[in-house]
Amino acid sequence: MINILNCSDLENDSNIKCNCHLFSNFIDSSVGHVVTGNVDIVSNKKLRKLFKKGYNYIESTLKSKDNIINSLKNDINNYVNKLSRKFSLNARFFDEWKDAVFSKFSDVIENLKISKKRTVAIMKSEKKDLDKLKESFILTGVDKACNNISFICKKYYLDNINLELERTNTYEYCNAKEEDIVKDHVSFCSKFKIDVNDRVLPFIHMLPKFHKPVLDFRYIAAGIKSSTKQLSKILSGILTLIDRNVKRMDNFQFKFSGTSGYWIVKNKDSVCSKLNYLN
Repeated sequence: MINILNCSDLENDSNIKCNCHLFSNFIDSSVGHVVTGNVDIVSNKKLRKLFKKGYNYIESTLKSKDNIINSLKNDINNYVNKLSRKFSLNARFFDEWKDAVFSKFSDVIENLKISKKRTVAIMKSEKKDLDKLKESFILTGVDKACNNISFICKKYYLDNINLELERTNTYEYCNAKEEDIVKDHVSFCSKFKIDVNDRVLPFIHMLPKFHKPVLDFRYIAAGIKSSTKQLSKILSGILTLIDRNVKRMDNFQFKFSGTSGYWIVKNKDSVCSKLNYLN
């Protein structure tokens, strides 16, 4: 499987050149650089067809029924182990459920018609064109359209990231080496018996907001494989618990006051239910 996106591979290189003049039809007039979600910018037809599938598309692979069954067993066992740890239950407690699920899916797998042919989505020529495309552009996602791919001038992308880091109070300059910062993270986490498996720092990237009247960007600090990952998960769990309790208290007070001071929503469903209540 070939990684289409390259937003995590960018280094702060002052020698990066802007090649937008070669793609003038796709330049965004508000910024003077290529920032587009139009896959017509890709000249290679096969590669363009792949981009249209979105970056969540996964190439099909050859799998035997035995491989699928073994993979299913592992996934079920992993899920059971996760539940047993979460609820402090013996894994054997789930044996009857596990056998029932496995039996049901085994029948489905046995009746599958598995093709022995595999279509390779990216041949060598397409891979070459993809690498060439990445020389000029950052290929990343799109805000509010998670499966779409955007093409952003690499120099403009880097300049914009640097500008955001300079003008925000969220980050501050640090001249320490990455390995020394990671060591500090490991040392801090070890005091609280938190394991640190990944030894890299988070990276910042940006997603274009094509749904806005004027082009804007969402800046994201991605730490999914960083040294702060476990600490972030723990902190997220604590904040989620606090949020849940605040919401519960507000719901109780709402019964008496008729007004709510809680304005955090997870999705449109809660907004619609409130509107229906008011109407």
